[in-house]
Amino acid sequence: VKNEIPGDFVECGVWRGGSVILMALALAHFGDTNRKIFLYDTFTGMTKPDEKDIDWDGLNLQEKWEKDSTQWGYGGSLEEVRKNVYASNYPKDNFVFVNASNIRGPWLGTEESPFNEIQTGINAVSKSGTVLVSDGTYLENINFMGKGIKLGSLYMTTGDPTHIYSTIIDGNKNGSVVSFVNNEDTSSVLSGFTIQNGSGTSINDAQTHGGGIYCKGASPTLNNLNIINNTATNWGGGINCSLLSHPVISNVVLKGNRTLDDVDGQGGGIYCWFSAPQLTNILIVNNSAVYGGGVYMGCLLYTSDAA
Repeated sequence: VKNEIPGDFVECGVWRGGSVILMALALAHFGDTNRKIFLYDTFTGMTKPDEKDIDWDGLNLQEKWEKDSTQWGYGGSLEEVRKNVYASNYPKDNFVFVNASNIRGPWLGTEESPFNEIQTGINAVSKSGTVLVSDGTYLENINFMGKGIKLGSLYMTTGDPTHIYSTIIDGNKNGSVVSFVNNEDTSSVLSGFTIQNGSGTSINDAQTHGGGIYCKGASPTLNNLNIINNTATNWGGGINCSLLSHPVISNVVLKGNRTLDDVDGQGGGIYCWFSAPQLTNILIVNNSAVYGGGVYMGCLLYTSDAA
C-alpha cells in the first residue's frame, strides 16, 4: 500500500476470517478501501484424509477424522465467515467469497452470475450494449466483432484509476490482445484496462502486426489504457493502425512495447499506414523498433497534447 503497488488480496483457507479482518482493517487504516479481498475455502471443512495423510507426530489422520468428521478442518460456514468479516466495516462489495459453488458457473452474464470471459460477454451483448469487467487478469485475445459497444473496467462507472491497473487483458503471447477488424467506428469503445503480452496478428508466416491493439480499416475510441510490454515482428508493437484506421485515442500510456525484426521493425509504440489516429494526452516511453521506436508515421498523424 505504501509503495502504491496495484493488486488485490487473497487468502486460501480462511478458517473464521480472522486474517481477512486484519487485511481489511490494515487497508482501511491506510485509506485504501478499493482493493478486493478474495476468500478461498470450502466453508464445509476438509475432505476425508487417506492413508497418506499423517499428523505432525506421525499419527494417521484417518483415525482423527473418524472420531469427529463434522469438525474436520472446519472453521465456520459461509454465512458465519461473511458475518465476521463484514463486522470490519470494510466495503462489503470488495469481499469475494470463492468456493465450489461459484467457480463452476453458471456463467449467465448477470451481476449475480457474470461471464468468466470477456469475449463471451462481447458475443452475448447487443450491437450497442455495454460490457463491464470486474478487476482481475484475463488471459484472452478479444475481437469487437464489428459491434458499437462500450467495453470497460469499473473505471468506466466509478472514475477510480486503480481499476485501470487492476483490470488486465493479457494476450499470453498468442496474438493481438484486442482486434478491431470489422469496420468498427468511434461507437466501439475500449476503456480502463491494462493491455499486455500481445504478440500481434499473423499477416503471413513471417510477420505479425499490432501486438497490443490491431486496427485494420477500423476507427474505435480508445481511452484510459495502459498498453505495455507487447510485441509484433514488424509493424506496431503497441498499436497498429492500417488501411484507413482513424481511432480516437486519449489518456493512454504506451510503454515497453517493441518490434522484433532487427532489419525492418517499425513503430515500437504506434505504427500508422494510410491512417490518421487522433491522439490526446498520450505518454509514449521506452518503446523500441528499428524505425520509429515511439511512432512510425506512414501517413499524416494528427496529434494534440501528445508527449
